[in-house]
Amino acid sequence: MTSEWKPRRGRALATARKEDAVLAEIGHIISSSLVINEIYERFADAVKELIPYDTFAIVTADMERGVLFHRYFKGAGSRARPGREEIPLAGTIAEAAIENGSALYLREGPGNPLESRFPGSFLLSDFPDAKAVISTPVVYRGRAIAVLNLASENPDAYTENHISLAQSVADQIAGAVASAQLHAQLARESRELTALNRLFQQKIAGEAEATGRYRELRERLERLAREADDLLERVKERPPPGLDEAPGGDAGDSPSQL
Repeated sequence: MTSEWKPRRGRALATARKEDAVLAEIGHIISSSLVINEIYERFADAVKELIPYDTFAIVTADMERGVLFHRYFKGAGSRARPGREEIPLAGTIAEAAIENGSALYLREGPGNPLESRFPGSFLLSDFPDAKAVISTPVVYRGRAIAVLNLASENPDAYTENHISLAQSVADQIAGAVASAQLHAQLARESRELTALNRLFQQKIAGEAEATGRYRELRERLERLAREADDLLERVKERPPPGLDEAPGGDAGDSPSQL
């Protein structure tokens, strides 16, 4: 018994050390860039050292709107998806994992296909041959911000240890994913603010130009009005001809002297 136990214990310790080393490497990879899309490939490869999969997919979640955003998909059945493609959360494996609150293990059984249980699942739509799935919510400060999905064609691919490792990976990346999302949000809002500021400046410039034309026209009208008033005053001050002297004679030839 003792001679058999020692090799098993040695293998278990070696496996645990390897798992710890890979988890540390995953932490290093995921925190190496705020532009998280740049490191998904390395991240997916590192995860495969811990957990076997035929398909790897990660989505971010907007719980208020009830939608998912596809971020990265690798492996069998993968296809290009736009990064901001909205996927309804309802009816997906991701929704079930979020509601579960921790890593969710699903295995297809006889007469019980996964697609019939999760008709809205983008994962099963892209990878209909999936027979086993581990779907793990990425939770930061009590809020689900993403979901990590691993799927295999082998219904017996995953063990309890794989499920535990998936949860450890999700916990390991939560802070980095949240930081990356915040960075992306700030970048989007900065671009929007720059665009709005540019439009505002253009509007102000247009209004200033219109205001300048209005001021010029008003000044011209005021100047014309002053000139019209001056002309009217001069006309009033000048008496009409014949009011100061009698036409055709001088002042001595008055009717009283005739």
